[in-house]
Amino acid sequence: MSRLLSLSYYFTPFPNPDFQYSKLALVAALLVLAGGIGLTVYRSRASQPKPIKRACQRSARSMVVLGLFALGLLFFRETGIPYLSMRIWAVVWLAALLWTGAKGAFQLTRALRQPVAGMAAAENPKDKYLPKKKKRR
Repeated sequence: MSRLLSLSYYFTPFPNPDFQYSKLALVAALLVLAGGIGLTVYRSRASQPKPIKRACQRSARSMVVLGLFALGLLFFRETGIPYLSMRIWAVVWLAALLWTGAKGAFQLTRALRQPVAGMAAAENPKDKYLPKKKKRR
């Protein structure tokens, strides 16, 4: 546990070549990539309101980029390329994945609340165009 708290563990240019979690990392990268592609397909086929489509589009694009980035990091780690296979890149990827997930969840909840708030404010949007009653004097 103490080695996880030292900076030299993360910034070693030549990490240990026997990476035990390569299959788990490959599955995680493929799941993120497949999730991004799935969100893209869902967004294009489903008839959703514009704010929800926009939130899905942003999240899908970020997930595809992060999935490809993870596959690249895994390739660099397996081939043992110095400086590109440092452990700090995995930490950066994990932080970006958490940030993207939190941001996507926030945008989706905001998009889901938006139409409900708009409908409560105006009962009928056509009322302002209908003729008004004449005022009595």
